[in-house]
Order: sequence, then C-alpha cells, then structure tokens
Amino acid sequence: MFFQALALGILAGLAQWDSRMFGQNMLDRPLVVGPIVGLILGDFQTGIIMGGSLELVWMGLVNIGGATPPDMVTGGILGTAYAILSGLDTKTAIAVALPIAILAQSLGIIARVINTTLNSKADTYAKNGNDKGIEHLLWFGAAVFFILSFIPVFLGIFFGADLVREVVKAIPQNILTGLQMSAGILPALGIAVLMRFIYDKDSAPYLFIGFILAAVLKMSMVSVSIIGASVAYVTYRNAARENKISFSSNSESSSEKPLRVLDRRTFYKTIFRSLALQGAFNYERMQGIGFCFTVLPALRKIYPDKKDLAEALKRHVVFFNTSPQFVTFIVGIVVAMEEENAAKEDFDPSAIGAIKAALMGPLAGIGDSFFWGTIRIIGAGIGVGLALKGNILGAILFILIYNIPHYILRFGGLKLGYTGGMQFIQKAYATGLFEKLTASAKLLGTFVVGAMIATMVQISTPLVFTSNGAKTVLQDTFNNVLPAMLPLGLTFLVYWLVKRGIKVDYIMLGLMVFGVVGVLVGVL
Repeated sequence: MFFQALALGILAGLAQWDSRMFGQNMLDRPLVVGPIVGLILGDFQTGIIMGGSLELVWMGLVNIGGATPPDMVTGGILGTAYAILSGLDTKTAIAVALPIAILAQSLGIIARVINTTLNSKADTYAKNGNDKGIEHLLWFGAAVFFILSFIPVFLGIFFGADLVREVVKAIPQNILTGLQMSAGILPALGIAVLMRFIYDKDSAPYLFIGFILAAVLKMSMVSVSIIGASVAYVTYRNAARENKISFSSNSESSSEKPLRVLDRRTFYKTIFRSLALQGAFNYERMQGIGFCFTVLPALRKIYPDKKDLAEALKRHVVFFNTSPQFVTFIVGIVVAMEEENAAKEDFDPSAIGAIKAALMGPLAGIGDSFFWGTIRIIGAGIGVGLALKGNILGAILFILIYNIPHYILRFGGLKLGYTGGMQFIQKAYATGLFEKLTASAKLLGTFVVGAMIATMVQISTPLVFTSNGAKTVLQDTFNNVLPAMLPLGLTFLVYWLVKRGIKVDYIMLGLMVFGVVGVLVGVL
C-alpha cells in the first residue's frame, strides 16, 4: 500500500503542476487522471469510467483568475482509488469524492497565501538584479502546490481505503441508493455552471437543437458535435464575408521584420518558460513572478548590464493575470518594447507596463471564453461519452481537441506579438475577428451542452397513478411529451440557482440531499 500511496501522491502533485508548471493542458482533469489511477492500481477500465463520471460532475469547475474551486485533483484521485481499492460502485465512489474535493479546497487557498509571501522577496531580488533569485522563487512556489497536493492523497490512500470500505458498509441501503441517485443528477450542476459561460438568448436555439438531436433522434455526441461544427463554420464564414475579415494586407509580417534578440534558441526557451506562468501563483500578484520568469531569457540578452537588468526586472515582478494560452502574445510585444527601450534613449519604459495592463484583461476574457468555455466543453463532451463506455479514446480525444489549438496559439502568439502584435490587435478589434471567432465557438459549445443534458443527466421517477383501473406510468407520460424532459427541467432549475449567485457547494449539497430524500419518499 505504501508504494501505491506514494505513486498516487506523486500523480496528485504532477496533476496540480499541469496548471502551474506545464501550461494548463487539462491533464489535471478527472477524465485524464482517472485512467492513470486505474493503471497504477491495476484496474484500467474502472479508472476510465470513474474519470468520465467525475468529469461530468465537475465539468463546470474552472481554475481561472483568482478562483479556488473544489479540489478535483484530490477528490478525483481518491474517489477513483476508493472505487478500486474499496470495491465501491461508480456512483457511491462519486458520492465519496465530492466532500473530499470540497475539504481539500482549503489546501489550495493555503498554497496561494503562502506564495503571497514571496512577493516582497521578489521585489528585493529585482532591485538587486538577482535574476537567479526570482527563478528560485518560482520553483519554491511550485513546490508548495506540489506538496499540498501530495500530502492528502498519500495519507488518504495509505490510511483511508479500509476505513472508507467500512464506512460505506455501515450506511443503510436506502441512504446508499439515494447517494447513488444523487450521483446521476449532479451532472446537471456541472452543465449549469458551463451554461453561465455560453448560454444566452442568442445561443438558446442551438442548445435546444443539440438537445433534440440527442434526446429525440438519439444521435451520438460525436454526430451532434460534427453538425454543430458545420453550423459554426458557416456562421463564421458568413460573418467574415460581411465584415471583410482579412489579414492578408498586414503592413508588417514576420518575413519583413526578422527576429532580433528573440533568436531560435531564445524563442524556444521563452515558450518553455511560459508554461510555468502560474508556478508561484498567489492572491496578491497572481502570475507576476511567473511572467518575469518567462521573459528572463530575452531580458538577459537585451540588458547585459546588471543595473539595466534590475530596472527591467522591477517592471515585471508586478501584478499580472491573463489567460495562460494567450500570454505568449503579450510576452512577444513586451520583448519587442524592451528592445526599443534598450536601443532608444527617449523611449518611455512606463509604456511597457501600460501595454501589459491594457492587454491582459481583454485577452484573459477572450482566452478563458474560448478555451475554458468552449474548446474544453467540446472536448469533454466527446471524451466523457466515450469514457463512460470504458473507452480510453475519450481521454485522448479530449487532450488533442484542447491542446492542438492551445499550442498553435502558444507558439504562433509569441512570434506574432514580437513581429507586429499591436498592429494585429488593432486590426482584429477593428474587423471584429475576436468577437466573430468567440461567437462561432460559443455556438458549437451550446450544441454540445444541449446533447450533454439529454444523455448525461440521469433522473427519472417511478411514480404510477391508477384511475378507473388503468395505470399511468408518469415517466412514460414525460417521455411521450419530450424524451429527457426531467433532465432538461432539472438542469435549467440549477442554472437559475447558479445565475442567482447561489454557491456551487451549496447547490451540490442540495442535490445530494434531494437525491437521498427523493429515493426515501419514492419519487425518484
């Protein structure tokens, strides 16, 4: 048990590092982590199914900005491990994983608080031109996240598997059935939180089209996604023609403005370091230390004099926060401006900070909407459908769907920002490129969400009414009116609660109570 606990503890730390040191590739999601847990514990199939099931429940949890959601890494690993080691069925294991994730949430808060203490040290290092010291701070911050993920998983496996088995045995069967029922309805919460990002009056028809395709015509998630992608593409092309969106006439291209300081080696160093943007993430300056860490290779080449380097370091250990997938675009612009500052005596270096401040907010909104609110939803919708059938292709497709555009943007963004970033931004806003791309991606996302409601929220009623000797099965009546009517109604009820600002933790607890009480009184 020691070596299994050790392996899963290390897995938890590495999964936490996905968003801290590895560039936020979605490798920390249950859909991906679950199969790895199964592989370590010798039950690959259960790991795949548990990963898909937990992804569905936690699909609405997003790790953006300063948010600290329930810890799905700890909850996902322990829930999947308990399903295998304690012999729990999938739904019971989900019911165990949820409170674990909520309790472990406090460790994420502690990590961010600890890392806040690094900022004053970063200021001192920057003032003294100690670039190595800033690098060490980033690694220290990353170690804090790793350790606080490792400890609860290691202890939970080493001491907890047998305890969980005994606790579950002691739970009365009707209560256990109710908890299993709640696991079937909890995906409504994950989907409702997703709808907060992409659902509005303009996208509503597409959500219902996706729902009808899956609920009435029984189309698969992949088929619905293909139809949605086709409609989104046609919509974008029409908008592009109408607004004449084109970048063929850029006045400045990479071929016309050759790379200077950002040679091939420095280019790849900067890309690699950008993955660690959130390594020392904290509540005060968020990605500030990580941004400075990212631009260090270029700054060292631009400012060989330690005094000049110190001034540059001071500019970049300040507050910074944007979408990790878009950060290289800002980095490219900053490096180009630092070159101008080094070359021209009359250059105002305060303009560098002003550009960072001006771009990080809008690009965070675009990046979070596109990647978290759209691409992730599409990939997870397809991936979960396959994972619930025990197919590892679900996790693989999820990773590919998310990361192909991610890395195209990460590599292309740095070069584009460096060679002509401001011109690109101005033209993109003038032509509405960002707006049209986001709208088309959102359209596709609503198709997928509609299909997810029909296929992944599991709620039905056993109620039967008798009148004049004739029995009426209420669920059959619902199905005759509209298949999956109850999942649709429940999801929109939860969406209404989310829109009213009710905390997700409270809604989750309420749904679990609803499942247990519903089974006890015989309505579920």
